[in-house]
Amino acid sequence: MTAEMAGVRIHQANDQASAEVMAGRLRAEGVAVQVIRADTGAPYDGMGASAAFDLLVPEALAAQARAILAGGEGRKRRR
Repeated sequence: MTAEMAGVRIHQANDQASAEVMAGRLRAEGVAVQVIRADTGAPYDGMGASAAFDLLVPEALAAQARAILAGGEGRKRRR
């Protein structure tokens, strides 16, 4: 997903490592995902702010992405 593409937040992770693991799962299923720091605009260069990270996907893939993260199959895997 490029910066020009609008994305919808499907999940907010408590830390970057968790966000990247979830993003990897989505990418493995063919879902474009972007991980961004949720408090990018926080004052004091983010000091004292939460370390939350948002997962953004194209709106058309949001339901599939949520299903994947919930443990369901987003689509059938080829074996």
